[in-house]
Amino acid sequence: MTTSADRIAARLVHHIDNAPERRMIMQTARLEDFPRRLDGNASLRDSIALLCSVWASYRSKTPSTEFISMPLYGKAIRSLSRTLETDHAISVETLASIAILQRTEDLFDPGDRRFIHEKGIASLLARLGPPKPDDKFYSSLLCECYSILVPYWVKTGWNTMLDDPAWKAAIVACMTDYIGIQELQPMLASSLTQYNHVSQRLPEIMRGMKAINTPSDKAPGFDVSSLVSKMATELRDMEAAAGETSSSAMAKAMELGAVTEVDDPTFIHGTCYHFSSTNLVQSLISFVSLHLCLLQLRYKWSSAYRLSDSQALYASFQTRCHQLWKFIPFVRRVKLFLANIHQDAFALTLEIANQREKRYLLDLFKELDSYAPGRFEALITAS
Repeated sequence: MTTSADRIAARLVHHIDNAPERRMIMQTARLEDFPRRLDGNASLRDSIALLCSVWASYRSKTPSTEFISMPLYGKAIRSLSRTLETDHAISVETLASIAILQRTEDLFDPGDRRFIHEKGIASLLARLGPPKPDDKFYSSLLCECYSILVPYWVKTGWNTMLDDPAWKAAIVACMTDYIGIQELQPMLASSLTQYNHVSQRLPEIMRGMKAINTPSDKAPGFDVSSLVSKMATELRDMEAAAGETSSSAMAKAMELGAVTEVDDPTFIHGTCYHFSSTNLVQSLISFVSLHLCLLQLRYKWSSAYRLSDSQALYASFQTRCHQLWKFIPFVRRVKLFLANIHQDAFALTLEIANQREKRYLLDLFKELDSYAPGRFEALITAS
């Protein structure tokens, strides 16, 4: 006799077996490990049930519904609450349950997202500690949790947990395992340090950028003060480091044959990138996106204060935008996960796009808007 957990496990296996790239709904490469863990954790079982249901609805183009009105969502939340009151509360399975709920909401819920689950993920990670080297399931899950928590900590205040060498080593190890290319480990370690530093500094940087758009009435419009010079130097150092990591990682991946540039007559610029795996493209697009964001911040700062490098920085920004576009044909094939988490970087490139390029980008945003209605509406309308 089959149990509820058996049926939900079978449904998840069906999704994974029919289209392996669908695992990109989560950053963990070990979705296939979930089914055998469902019997012992009701919260994980019900989170997976919700994921499978809304995932199937998306693929069948069923109109999305706000989660707050979905019985399956209510059941998943109640199961999580009950689990947190049991001996299973501090477990990797419970962490997986919360991460799945967060990612499922982020991808499929057309309602507002307000960092509902991130605090719980951060607290549970701190209680569990870094994964042991042989715990591949937890290590893979840590990749997911890291990508979830960085935006949360940027908004709420940086958590020094990521400055701990044990956590850093664990994250680099799980990222390397996730990609499967040992030669990229130095770039991953460098990128992690950069991501953490930029994320920690981002609130102050953005306050400085806001000052560009709303200068004090008493301040001279383009006074290159010590504050301006200090910010320009900091942005330069961060941008240069991110650019070096991005370029080195792409060069190494191409040298190894894991990335190739191929002809594509349907693409706006004729050639685009092909990647050996969806796991690899996830990391490489993150490298390029980080550098792109820092380039934009740097050239806007330089332009606002008429610094001498503004034109050269804009040219570099254009080059990086063109490079990011070469990811799009591959990304569209796994658009649900990759395009969603990098939507801000793709949106930045609209700034340099001509009409033909803009139409191409807007088509991408319209595709994404089809499963999360309204998420890209303002961007599409404004463009």
